Amino acid sequence: MGTHVTVHQAESDLPALINRAHDGETITITRGGQPLVDLVQHRARRLRFWLARGDFQCATEIFDGPDAQTARMFYGTGASGATRARC
Repeated sequence: MGTHVTVHQAESDLPALINRAHDGETITITRGGQPLVDLVQHRARRLRFWLARGDFQCATEIFDGPDAQTARMFYGTGASGATRARC
């Protein structure tokens, strides 16, 4: 279990609490005795896609890029599928 501090205490001692969280301690900030947020050490997320890793090839005769509607959904207005397709 970690340390519990009030919002007022957290405002006063934020630099010290950040150091403690960076060192691995979990700090729970409470309001009215109820947990509000946890201050924890940041952990970078790394996404891995293992499906067909290294074996995926795109046949341009089958996939020549997304259609205009799909390109707009992923790349925003004015995007054209032909310029954004990558295989």
